[in-house]
Amino acid sequence: MSHFTWEQLLEKFEAVEFPERHGKQDELPQVSSFVEACLEMGKFFNLLGRAFSFVQKDIFSKAKIVQDYGERLLPEKGSLQEIVEQELSNGACAVNEPPSCSRTVLRLLWATHFLYVLVQKLTLDETTPLRSCIREAYDVALKEHHSWAIQKTVHAALVFLPSREFFYRKIGVDIHKRDSYMKRGDKALGTIVERMYHFYEKNGLLQLP
Repeated sequence: MSHFTWEQLLEKFEAVEFPERHGKQDELPQVSSFVEACLEMGKFFNLLGRAFSFVQKDIFSKAKIVQDYGERLLPEKGSLQEIVEQELSNGACAVNEPPSCSRTVLRLLWATHFLYVLVQKLTLDETTPLRSCIREAYDVALKEHHSWAIQKTVHAALVFLPSREFFYRKIGVDIHKRDSYMKRGDKALGTIVERMYHFYEKNGLLQLP
């Protein structure tokens, strides 16, 4: 696995594209750019300790599923939305085996939402410990989708997280550029999360099993 830096993560999410089809921009991103961003995000979860290792594995496996859908169906301009819309019209969104593209993308959206909330928490108050920021992000974006046992495991493991300063050094964040990094993350992630959630909500897909 290649070395992770926050700069690389930002660049991947800033490069996520939203195809324009039929004179209108999609609300779901283009397949390949979204998959690349998710793979980089998976590396980030690896830095959060053993409690989040299952999330990293889930991201990698689901990114591969989405990539395979794109390569097999070859949607116009690499449109992820076209694939999900096809599943909507066929009543296949909730299919579990093999997993539909719709439910797979939703799970990647949960992880992206976690990252977005974490960036907001880190930016809001520099005095809040890293473990508190990560717990809040987990509770907002991921907790409801996990069993009670997993929730307890994650919460218990947060005590072992390092200080903000050590963590920033670990992900290659220059202390003098920290605010700039976080603002870039908030902008790039916010656009993706808001658009994708809007699409899933209006199409009644947020509660996919």
